[in-house]
Amino acid sequence: MPAGLDGWKAVRARGVRAVVDLSEECGSVGDTVRDNGMRYLRLSARRAGLPEVEELHIVTSWVQQRTREGGGVLVHDASERSNDALVACAVLIKDGASLARALSRLGNTTDVPLSQSQLALLHQFVAQRVVAEKAR
Repeated sequence: MPAGLDGWKAVRARGVRAVVDLSEECGSVGDTVRDNGMRYLRLSARRAGLPEVEELHIVTSWVQQRTREGGGVLVHDASERSNDALVACAVLIKDGASLARALSRLGNTTDVPLSQSQLALLHQFVAQRVVAEKAR
């Protein structure tokens, strides 16, 4: 994450209006992010270094809402587990992309593959979305 107040000012100057923090680091930059006029969401409760499928539903809804409000959303994960890429895929799926399409689009922007556990989580996410859509 950007260091200090000036780093967050630079992030905001690039059009970012919200930050999702997936890092497991102690301490929160939430106050600094909010002091720079950005919205902030932190997901820290994780099993095996992954968000829960319910958390994916929460974060994707939050990202969609922030995007509708205008501006970009920065998703940060300092753990090198690529959970930021996982969230990006989930947002694409929630926006209507198939899992294959979301993975393909992600492959065009990152050289970090998702793990088998992350792929299994995305399959759960898709399955729950299908069930929810059928229930409507």
